[in-house]
Amino acid sequence: MFLVTACSQAKFAVVNFPILFSNVEITKDIQFSVTDETLGLDVYSPQNVENAPVLVFFYGGGWKDGSKDDYKFIGDYFSKKGFVVVIPDYRKYPNVKFPTFVHDAADAVRWTQANISSYRGDANNISLMGHSAGAHIGALLVSDPKYLTDYTEISAFIGLAGPYNFDPEEPDYKAIFGPPSNYPNMQVTSFIDGSEPPMLLMYGLKDETVHIRNLNTLVDQLEKHNNTYTKKIYPDLDHVGMVSSLTWVFKHKSSIGNDITAFLEKKL
Repeated sequence: MFLVTACSQAKFAVVNFPILFSNVEITKDIQFSVTDETLGLDVYSPQNVENAPVLVFFYGGGWKDGSKDDYKFIGDYFSKKGFVVVIPDYRKYPNVKFPTFVHDAADAVRWTQANISSYRGDANNISLMGHSAGAHIGALLVSDPKYLTDYTEISAFIGLAGPYNFDPEEPDYKAIFGPPSNYPNMQVTSFIDGSEPPMLLMYGLKDETVHIRNLNTLVDQLEKHNNTYTKKIYPDLDHVGMVSSLTWVFKHKSSIGNDITAFLEKKL
């Protein structure tokens, strides 16, 4: 496995190497948070495109690790597909607990709506995407109305290997989401009511980090409320493979990138 949870900076340097030669316009470290001035986001804008669809990506890391700077390959990949890509940071445990990082993500979406037209993006066509913990955060933003109460409709949500419905068992996760009486508030399935945007839910059958029941319980709720969704299963991918398949190193091993693009272009 090329990328691991505590992936070295050397490996991220390899997967992000093509950005050094990319013609994508990158604006880095834009302050967006209303509560923490240290938080920033990066915007990747394709050249010669106006009013482009927008994709906001939330990275994973168990709500404890990760940085927007490690995911330049996401911005580069989808900008070359014609999207303006926004990648924000968010605060993590042990500095904060749930739901602070979800509120940080909501601030990033609000900033995007208010400002993305200055970066050639369409503020009325914003989709959210996340991997692992980032998929959990993004799914809460589109399902629990308290986070984006003043926001217009999100166009779509793409979740890669998201832990949408689980009871924390590890000590750190109990600390992040506890007490147990609070667990329903962090479970995406608690809030599905039929008002959510179209979803693309993606999962690798070799995933040993997030159990497939997270996907299945979310799908059950979406079907119960007649939501529009697409489910894509990848038999040969594990948890990390779901996102590393978007790097130049491994993109030939999976159709994930093309599947996401087709979904956003309403062809899947």
